[in-house]
Amino acid sequence: MEARVTFHIGPVPSDLATVWIENSRALVQAVRDSRTPLSISAHEDLLDLCDSLLSVWAAHAAKGETFDWSMEADVEQLTSVVQQWLEIGRLSDEDLTVLGRTWAPPSTRPFADALVTGVLEALDAAGEHGAALAARLRG
Repeated sequence: MEARVTFHIGPVPSDLATVWIENSRALVQAVRDSRTPLSISAHEDLLDLCDSLLSVWAAHAAKGETFDWSMEADVEQLTSVVQQWLEIGRLSDEDLTVLGRTWAPPSTRPFADALVTGVLEALDAAGEHGAALAARLRG
């Protein structure tokens, strides 16, 4: 039986979530489409998983004024997505210039903070399977 945890984000204003999600989807797509070597490792299957999750979040954000979302997640899939997302977070300024992208605007920080909190709670619930990534996120 696979280990599962609850992954929860929110509540945050949906309009902030939407801006962050749209920016992140464009960033994932730019990484996927890049013909120039980047300073990070990108794995097509994990980019697909990231994009699928962002699509779910976009649909959820469109449903109302408040984004408050949760799901039961397979620990292995969750840790894989988090690892890929941490790689994307390591994009250099030069990479972003080549990609023609920027980080999400500072106004979306409440969503980003809620996301990190949700990821940390899920990784903590995963016990030893999430401990190393949780420590890395806490930095």
